[in-house]
Amino acid sequence: MRIALLAPVHTSMYARLLAWRLGRTDGIELTDVLLRAPYQLDRLRDELRLTTPGRVLAKVTGKVLVGSLSSPREGERSVRDIAAEEGLPGASLRDVAAAIGARFHVVQNHNDDRSLAVLRAAAPDLIVFAGGGLLRAPLLAIPRIGVLNAHAGVLPRYRGMDVALWPFLEDGPPELGVTVHLIDTGVDTGPVLLVERFALEPGDDHPAVMRRVERVGLELMCRAVRGLRDGTLTPAPQAADAGRQHFVLHPAIAAIAARRLRALAG
Repeated sequence: MRIALLAPVHTSMYARLLAWRLGRTDGIELTDVLLRAPYQLDRLRDELRLTTPGRVLAKVTGKVLVGSLSSPREGERSVRDIAAEEGLPGASLRDVAAAIGARFHVVQNHNDDRSLAVLRAAAPDLIVFAGGGLLRAPLLAIPRIGVLNAHAGVLPRYRGMDVALWPFLEDGPPELGVTVHLIDTGVDTGPVLLVERFALEPGDDHPAVMRRVERVGLELMCRAVRGLRDGTLTPAPQAADAGRQHFVLHPAIAAIAARRLRALAG
């Protein structure tokens, strides 16, 4: 099975580990890695319209400069531990692509003409999405199987943004997890392949939950690709009315949800 991988930043530990694993998996040929170009003024303006300066700064420092989410707690297995165990080469996605023999491209936007031309020439069976903005219909139509994504919440119930915090603003036990699905033109409405739920652990806070989402997402994405390769997974369509879209939380409301999370974790 031929695959291509789309990534948001060259330092993303999640994207680098995903490419490294898939590029060394039997029966899978990772032919092309497409990296979205670094932040530019128009992208910063777009992100600031959707969220707050503090969130954008945290995203830039965490994912662009550091390469992963916030630092793990003592005794917590991090993605950096996984990278060391698996011999992840180099310090960037370009290094990983070179190590596995994949072509490496930098594009202004995953939906732009150059990106589409690269992907059409590559003719992938599957595109693996490791982040980098919304994907449009022309790109989604290219791969034979579709575009695979790991969503930081349980679908179809929690579509959209901040879905690791929204459960703490609702009545009843919070439902946390990761869903691997195929992307369609809706917001997290595409067919589902795998869902893994997890419970809070003592001492958890929001960053700890998001680090667990990253680790679980990495494992589920690899399982999903292997399942599609082997024909053992069949995407299950979501009912349109089975969930609702969640939007970016106002910082004050997000802080309330984070406090409730910590209180429940003990």
